[in-house]
Amino acid sequence: MTTSAASGPGAQPKVRLPRDARVLVIVIARIGDTLMMTPVLRALRGAIPDGQLVCMAHPTRIDVLRNLPYLDDLVPIEKKRAALMGRLPRQRFDYAVVNATDAAVLEYALRVSDRVVAHEQADAAINARLWRIAASGEGTHHGVDDRLLLLEPFDIAPAGMRLDYVVSADEARHAEAWLAARGAPVGGDASFLVGLQMAGFRTEPFRRWPTASFAALCDRIAAVRPGARFIVLGDKYDVPEAEALRRSLGERVVIAAGQLDLRESAAILARTSLYIGVDTGPTHLAGALGLPMIGLYFCRCPGALLAPLEHPAFLEVIEHPRSLAQCDDSASMAEIPVDRAWAAVEHFFRWRAGQRPAA
Repeated sequence: MTTSAASGPGAQPKVRLPRDARVLVIVIARIGDTLMMTPVLRALRGAIPDGQLVCMAHPTRIDVLRNLPYLDDLVPIEKKRAALMGRLPRQRFDYAVVNATDAAVLEYALRVSDRVVAHEQADAAINARLWRIAASGEGTHHGVDDRLLLLEPFDIAPAGMRLDYVVSADEARHAEAWLAARGAPVGGDASFLVGLQMAGFRTEPFRRWPTASFAALCDRIAAVRPGARFIVLGDKYDVPEAEALRRSLGERVVIAAGQLDLRESAAILARTSLYIGVDTGPTHLAGALGLPMIGLYFCRCPGALLAPLEHPAFLEVIEHPRSLAQCDDSASMAEIPVDRAWAAVEHFFRWRAGQRPAA
């Protein structure tokens, strides 16, 4: 193992990982936050081409990491201590990189790894046992940059800032058949599928752009693309909004909300021509898939900190008109006007036609 000098007064030397190091990464987070760990995983694989890279993630979010080519194993892990006795790797690891705050998870990492890196924990006794405490950039750094701070102890250069998600060939075929059966075939000049994510987290209704605003925007799109179909994504709690949109727009609306699991929904999303959504898991998925997309962000959760980085296709970030300093309990996503979203769609059409989007 070799080291290189770190910058800054009192900084500890950076460690250069052996090519055959065994590294465990644990992430307990929401869908979008889990996806934002993929640049960390990709960078680690580049540093240990002959080593072992194992990732553990929450059972309900682990599916977003399936099929990633740089993982040797992917294992579910829950916060509850009893769940830690399931199918877990038995070998020891040289290092563990942990993006979690649950004491049981940290205790597990400390048991099976020689050195553990994590953000500062509430438990001082755990902090004292960590090999390195990573700085936190939450609220000041982009979400990807914040997670890359977990790699600061290592002599590792990030291998890009894009998020990763892989749709399998079988998933793609199933998605195309599902859409065709609902009058929304993929491909051909007449095909124009718009993926919609109308609501965010149930516990954070302030992220929701009004159904009436989505309906007005879709009406304008349909006026210039009469064959457009609007695919409403989400879970069972998003069905009322999806049904309200269908009442407004008729059979042009295809409801996927509440009908598909996470990976089936992602495969449907990957078939769309344009994605329009509020800040939530599917919006991060659209970024990971490299789709043309328009994201609408609330003032407490600005796109400057959450929108895709190094995006390979059309991307327009619509920020809430209030600044973070002005964002209070009276703020609403309804303050984003339909005209602003329509202008973004017009930019997309120009981009699609090979023109440069307006500044």
